[in-house]
Order: sequence, then structure tokens, then C-alpha cells
Amino acid sequence: MKVLLVDDRCDTVDVLARIVSDLGHQPLVAHTGRRALEIAGREIPELIFLDISLMDMDGSQVCRAMRAQRALQHSRIVALTGFVEYCWCLIPAR
Repeated sequence: MKVLLVDDRCDTVDVLARIVSDLGHQPLVAHTGRRALEIAGREIPELIFLDISLMDMDGSQVCRAMRAQRALQHSRIVALTGFVEYCWCLIPAR
């Protein structure tokens, strides 16, 4: 399974990528929202772990842009954050 990991913290992505790989899946890594959109559009990952507080784009913007792509309509998106106080509004798959 292709798993896209999106976080601007390199150490977080490295740990997640190692776990995904150890579980026998293919990790794809992006450190910005724009890069995540490029990779997702090209690779069509089945699962996406998306940091909601990226430097270049808000995670909800990235999620909405992904949901707008027909090829990603079946991808599962999991929102991640290190901020306890952050409230996340889920954007369902079509």
C-alpha cells in the first residue's frame, strides 16, 4: 500500500516512514502542502497522514484540494497535529 506522510517536521516524517516501511508498505514523503498535492496526484496513495499545521498551506486546504481530485476520492486521509487545542473538522471522502 502507498502511504503518503505529510509533515514539515523531518524527524516526525522519518519515524512514520520507518514504521510504514517496517509494516511492508511504501512510504511517500512530503514536507509541504504543495509537494503533498504533487505526490498525491502522481502516486495516488491509499492512505494519507496529513499534518494540519504546515508552513506553506493549512492542512484543511490541502485536504480540500486532495478531495477535489477525482483520482484521490477513495484515499483515506488521517489528520495529525501536535497541538492539543487544535479543533479539526473532518472532510469526508466522496
